Amino acid sequence: MSAPIKWNDEWIIKNHSKYGTYRELAQAYEAECGERVNSDSLNAHVKLKLGINKSRNICWHDEWIISNYLEFASYAEMAEEHNRLFGTTADWRTLKNHARCKLNLRKPRMDYKPYTGEQIDWLKTNYPKLGVKKTAVAFNKRFGCDKTESAIKNFGFLYGVQVDEAVSAFNKTDPTHGTPKSAKPIGSIRKEGQRTLIKTDEGWEQIGRAVVKASGTTIPKGYSVIHLDGDTAHYDISNLMVVPTRYCGLLMAHGLRSENAQITRAGVAWCDLHDGLIKAGVKIGKGDL
Repeated sequence: MSAPIKWNDEWIIKNHSKYGTYRELAQAYEAECGERVNSDSLNAHVKLKLGINKSRNICWHDEWIISNYLEFASYAEMAEEHNRLFGTTADWRTLKNHARCKLNLRKPRMDYKPYTGEQIDWLKTNYPKLGVKKTAVAFNKRFGCDKTESAIKNFGFLYGVQVDEAVSAFNKTDPTHGTPKSAKPIGSIRKEGQRTLIKTDEGWEQIGRAVVKASGTTIPKGYSVIHLDGDTAHYDISNLMVVPTRYCGLLMAHGLRSENAQITRAGVAWCDLHDGLIKAGVKIGKGDL
């Protein structure tokens, strides 16, 4: 097992707000402090040991936000300008949540543009006949707008307009509309955030879990599949291990998740020992393990 990481807490506290992700912070830590650390271990150390929440990673300039809140057409433009002026890496969703929840700035959506009477009549007539995707394309072409499919769906919800059943059924088989998730064949792959999913007989699930199940191993409730070398794109069965879900937090908190599969295996063995002692009623204090 590798030696425990000697964290430079002073550097972390001083610099954590300059970086938008723990991966970027870990890279800067390695460059300036000379020690390579895993972003998950750094994440756990910052949150659990230093008490710094992820929401504090961005150093907001509240006076500027309050003064300029009404000057931008969208949160995306405002976030871009905030990043340019103050060197932050905020995205528009984070800025929107901060403005509403922390600064209590309330107003209608910045990018909302009401429909004209002519547009409403056109949508009520054509939306049931065309469906969401074709309506969005035709509407934008006719009126010179940039409405998204979500905006067209919202219109239908607000005005009680629905796509005709025959049109909806045709669109599900029309290649120009893409293939619904539910209609994709078994073995299809799709991304969902940072996870890669595969469709099986039981539905969509992470590829690692599917590989383990295909090998004949049962995954009990409350258990997770981890990648021993930390590479979530490495799906070889030898790189996958089924562990209690609570082990994931323990491994990260103690810096035992590594790019070295042997170190991660040793970390899992340490978790087994830790768990066994607790179940046996042994009180474990700091530094005992």
